[in-house]
Amino acid sequence: SIGYRLSCEHYGRGKGCEAWLMAHPDVTRYVVLDDSRSDYCTPDGDPLPWARGHLVCPSNGIEEWHVTEAIEILRNGGKKP
Repeated sequence: SIGYRLSCEHYGRGKGCEAWLMAHPDVTRYVVLDDSRSDYCTPDGDPLPWARGHLVCPSNGIEEWHVTEAIEILRNGGKKP
């Protein structure tokens, strides 16, 4: 799928993304675009294992460099170079 939008009324967005990825093990290249890192990180601020290298967090709207970063993640096998 390209551009999957997750509805997470009953749990945080991070849990929803993780559940979707676990249900779709064939998906290896992905980018998470979200305006908040909190759902994707440990209390210490480190990205969760499945989010590490896949997370782009534009806090004030998506800018050109966010798009470039997302494309580079996908081109680099689904991880930040």
